Amino acid sequence: MSPSAPPARYWLSPLLLGGVVLLCLGAWFWLRPSPDAPTSPTGLPPGVEAKLTPAGEKLRDAIHAQLQRRYAEADALFLEAQTGDPLLRGIDYQRAVGQFNLHNFAAARALARTSIDKGEEVAASHILLGTMHGVANDHAAALLEFMQASEAQPENPLPRYNMSESLRHLGRAADAIIALRGAMQANPGEVLYAFKFRLARIEAGQEKELEADIHAQLAARPPAGDWILTAAAISLRHERFAEAAGLMSAARQVMQPGLFFALIQDRLFSAHRLRPEIAPFYDVQITQPGDAAPSKP
Repeated sequence: MSPSAPPARYWLSPLLLGGVVLLCLGAWFWLRPSPDAPTSPTGLPPGVEAKLTPAGEKLRDAIHAQLQRRYAEADALFLEAQTGDPLLRGIDYQRAVGQFNLHNFAAARALARTSIDKGEEVAASHILLGTMHGVANDHAAALLEFMQASEAQPENPLPRYNMSESLRHLGRAADAIIALRGAMQANPGEVLYAFKFRLARIEAGQEKELEADIHAQLAARPPAGDWILTAAAISLRHERFAEAAGLMSAARQVMQPGLFFALIQDRLFSAHRLRPEIAPFYDVQITQPGDAAPSKP
């Protein structure tokens, strides 16, 4: 694939549109409260922090640093926690996540493989490895990793979603539809999966079958942004760029900026990002939570 090819849009767990963020909870399963338990501002149940061992304190601090995107600091703290208590599980995976975010892919791969060899965070580690292959545009290798992740955790829809992204990049839209159908069955409320399912069907030449649903959805007041973007994807596929730009503008008006920008990273949109009608939608400033909102063209 050429260096200018649009990047794959793989997602790590938990799925957050607009970027890759991994919550660092797997390594301290032994402290995890029940979902309904009240928590302190640090995320731990009341009274737990007073019972932490020195290694547990390092682990807590590492989690906090990783969530604050202080990845180098988090890595050092994770390593100290692991040295202080070798029985802690999942730390190799969390360190791999940090190294990935530091763009040290060699270290991230080695740590993910170590995690798999230990039988810890197996599915998540395969997802991370697959994501790195996807970033490098090696979608065949990425697909194999995502398949192994799905085998390790069949109830998790994320590997199937990522499989579909690899399959679409490999020109296997029909197989991507099957993978996405499985992801939707596991998580029927996820808008992203349904949106990508429709895009895969467009790539597979099934847009005629979508027409009735698209017309019905666009008749709603207001119509859902992801359905407007579905119509825009069809326009782009047929190189009706002015029409697509009008639809994308309408979608942006009814969507959160981060969600809109995340969805148009799909290959059906980003392949046309240099077109003068489409380019303004990519001329935005990405900000972190708490910053000013991204600018609109």
